[in-house]
Amino acid sequence: MPKKFQFTDVIEEFKKHGYELLEDRYINSMTKMRFRCPKHPDKETYISVTSLRTGHGCIYCAQNAKATYDEVEKTFEDRGYELLEKEYHNSKERMRFRCPYHPDRDTRISFYSLKSGHGCEYCAGHGKPTIEDIEQEFRDRGYKLISSEYENAYTPLYYICPYHPGEKRQTNYHEFHRGVGCRLCADEQNANRFRGDGSHFWKGGLSDLNNYLRHSIDEWKLNAFEKYDYTCFVTGIRGGNLNIHHPKPFNIIRDEILDDLGLNYRKKVHEYSEKEIELVMQELKKRHDDYGGIPLLEEIHKSFHRIYGNDTTKDDLIEFKRRYNNSKFII
Repeated sequence: MPKKFQFTDVIEEFKKHGYELLEDRYINSMTKMRFRCPKHPDKETYISVTSLRTGHGCIYCAQNAKATYDEVEKTFEDRGYELLEKEYHNSKERMRFRCPYHPDRDTRISFYSLKSGHGCEYCAGHGKPTIEDIEQEFRDRGYKLISSEYENAYTPLYYICPYHPGEKRQTNYHEFHRGVGCRLCADEQNANRFRGDGSHFWKGGLSDLNNYLRHSIDEWKLNAFEKYDYTCFVTGIRGGNLNIHHPKPFNIIRDEILDDLGLNYRKKVHEYSEKEIELVMQELKKRHDDYGGIPLLEEIHKSFHRIYGNDTTKDDLIEFKRRYNNSKFII
């Protein structure tokens, strides 16, 4: 049978843990007894001999005691934060506070997490980004974000890739923040994709000439999107599936260039020398810069050409816009 503790044994057990026993009698090992902790001498603390011998001690040292509001506020201040709550309920409740480095952000943390060493999630790089943060991240990667709202990491985000400006791309912040970008660019994996036999569209010179030349003016398309702020010229709608309308038909521009260079139209790229293709591309870029492009929603673009044909002028487009806005067309 285990030896029953004597009162003197109990006193020594508390002393061994650095505590002062405040009782004058001992009942049994399960009875909670008052004691004084040297680190919290003004607190009223209780523990049984059994709990004491199994490794437990002052609940204030163990951070299990409910702190006062003043204690919580001081802990925030010691970390350089300003507590914005006026009441303290429990250590698990997330409370609003102001971080000096992110004063405009909605920052919250529980007292338990704060005492455990955690702090401002934005300082740690884990806070929910704003749409402005995300827009800057897209810009840093060379993309143009056209979405204007963000709810969470899986919200669809639409953007324009500088190498594929004619196509609205979709991703979410979870994927984008992991480094995933334009999948068309990933498929091509060729930084010099628009020139000579290094181009993804060269394909041994067997590519169709029209496709090859159209891809060579993607930068011009991007400039047109930027100029009109990704807004349809006719409807005024920003974003969506935008095409770039040529004020002068592409095939006419192409034929004029070939004629000026003394070249005949040939269907495949390999039927021209690399130097000839280089001259055509240079002149194509120059003329497109002179003409400029105009963003139109895809359905608007198709309707315009269905009504006016392919050999059109900018005046035709202006007339179409006027008639469209006067409800003269059913698109």
